[in-house]
Amino acid sequence: MDSETVEKWFTQYAPELHRYVFRQLGNPSESEDLVQEVFVVALRKISSYQEQGNARAYLYRIAKNVVLSARRHRDKSVSLESHLENRCVPASCCQDRQESAQECKETVLEWKAKLQVLDASERLIVDCRIQKNMPFKQIAQSLEIPLNTVISKFHRAIVKLRKVSRQR
Repeated sequence: MDSETVEKWFTQYAPELHRYVFRQLGNPSESEDLVQEVFVVALRKISSYQEQGNARAYLYRIAKNVVLSARRHRDKSVSLESHLENRCVPASCCQDRQESAQECKETVLEWKAKLQVLDASERLIVDCRIQKNMPFKQIAQSLEIPLNTVISKFHRAIVKLRKVSRQR
């Protein structure tokens, strides 16, 4: 067993490991980095791998441990919530200019609270679509998930946000 074996594993399993890590963390760039880390660990520990073992299961076990480690040591990444929280003046306030800074802050806090009803992948898709103005196709490509999944998660998220808005 050597680096050629790990290289074959990378070719065969990297895309599905990326999807797994992304589902766990909800961050495409962090997922990409962690998948690379999985293969670095696999290469470092190749001597402990038993050839009759299941390579896929071995890599998933490493991926699980890498994800758990990343969660423990995770830096606060810029998310939609932090973007809203740190934003000087929300877009709705910029349009009227009649609302006070306090009312704008309340608006931001309300939206931050509403966003908590969404799971991480829904928040990410909403962020890409609304804040970054990305087309659905580009979101699907960057997250490596089917286009229809992106569209349905986005619409599900919008429905959840509307329900929360009506309740308050």
